Amino acid sequence: MELIIGLATLALYGLGMAWLTWKYVKKQQDTEYYTVADRKNGTVQSALSIAATWIWAPALFVGSTQAYNNGWVGLFWFLVPNIATLFFIIPFAKRLRASYPDGFTLSGFMGSRYNSKVQKLYQFETGTLSVLSMSVNTLAGGAVITILTGMPLIISSVLMMLVVFGYTWRGGIKASFLTDAIQMVFILGALLLFAPAAIANKGWDSLVNGLTGINNVDGLFTDSGIAVAISFGIISAIGLIAGPVGDQSFWQRVFSIDKKKIGKSFALGAIAFGMVPLLMSVFGFIAAGSNAEVTNAGYVNLEIIQSIFPIWVVAPFMLMLLSGLLSTIDSQLLALGSLTTDYTKDLKKQRLVMIVGAALALIIANIPGNSVLFMFLVYGTLRASTFSITILTLLNAKLRANSVLAGLAVAMGIGFPIFMYGNLNGIVEVKLWGSIFTATIAGVVAYAVTSWAKKDEKEKVTA
Repeated sequence: MELIIGLATLALYGLGMAWLTWKYVKKQQDTEYYTVADRKNGTVQSALSIAATWIWAPALFVGSTQAYNNGWVGLFWFLVPNIATLFFIIPFAKRLRASYPDGFTLSGFMGSRYNSKVQKLYQFETGTLSVLSMSVNTLAGGAVITILTGMPLIISSVLMMLVVFGYTWRGGIKASFLTDAIQMVFILGALLLFAPAAIANKGWDSLVNGLTGINNVDGLFTDSGIAVAISFGIISAIGLIAGPVGDQSFWQRVFSIDKKKIGKSFALGAIAFGMVPLLMSVFGFIAAGSNAEVTNAGYVNLEIIQSIFPIWVVAPFMLMLLSGLLSTIDSQLLALGSLTTDYTKDLKKQRLVMIVGAALALIIANIPGNSVLFMFLVYGTLRASTFSITILTLLNAKLRANSVLAGLAVAMGIGFPIFMYGNLNGIVEVKLWGSIFTATIAGVVAYAVTSWAKKDEKEKVTA
């Protein structure tokens, strides 16, 4: 029965999104429309799309997991940096659009400021991020379908990718904006029904009793609260702030939104996004407060839903979770394809890259023993390595191309393995300082090398 519900849900979802795309997206398209929606997208649709794109696998599960394990303190360290990140990027988004008004990609902008070597490094970083992000969300979505329906992962992951292709192949970024907005409305609507229903079923006492989580974390500045900050909060915050800065799917939206509406779109997107982990945390608090039997804390929201509601609820809850995951998959799929605009405006080649990227993402997602956490660490660390260089460049710092390459080499060659080592071995101090080092060292090295080179040239001229 669950398998039939799962297949029917995916089929109806895919057909519905494809129909909307065919009905509301222009049939005759060029690169400008397909890749950046003629740079005219409106505020509300853009805000909901930004929120939906930011709702990837961790946003759907980590909020509940942190609420369950570490109570409101854990939720705080996940929720606040996530919202702050979307506000943080606003001035830099405006700067990029003003200084590179006809652009398509972050890598293209960096290439125009420095040289083709820097551009290729950024293409590698953003392209790898897109593939691994698709893999993460495909794996997470496949796991959800498997848990709820028993469908094998390989089948569920392929079906998810086919659903995404059903509406992005023809519609491009405009289809992503449209479907993301619908997905976001559905996610919020479903949560506003499920969360209060769960409280009514388990009682307010369960929610209140669970506010400190199963680890009894009793405040931000208590010993337990500081431990959560060091082991999760600060590291997570650094990774989150670096997130959109190194993510082509967000820059593609910056180039697609009406330039006068960029600030409002990201601000409203931040608020809309915040509602999702906040409402998801209800299931974690209830699980902790009611001493529920939880077999996997990473999917505590799913387990509570299954224990409270009848079988028919599987369909809308699965659809809600898949909406968040699929919105990120389609955004990253289009972001990967947009990288071809650095070289050509041929839509056929853009779509070919999308096919190759999707196939690669499916292969990675189905590697035995692979995990959401491992892939997230890889691309999360990789995007952090470009953070300081991108910010300095958008602030018009006078860096030299060779200095930028040196900084990126240090961040990727030294910071990346240090951070990964700390994470994979659970060494909190190494994780903390590795994340700070990776996010900042490229800018420090680039600035230092540039300053040294200028000083050396000045001394030679004087001599």
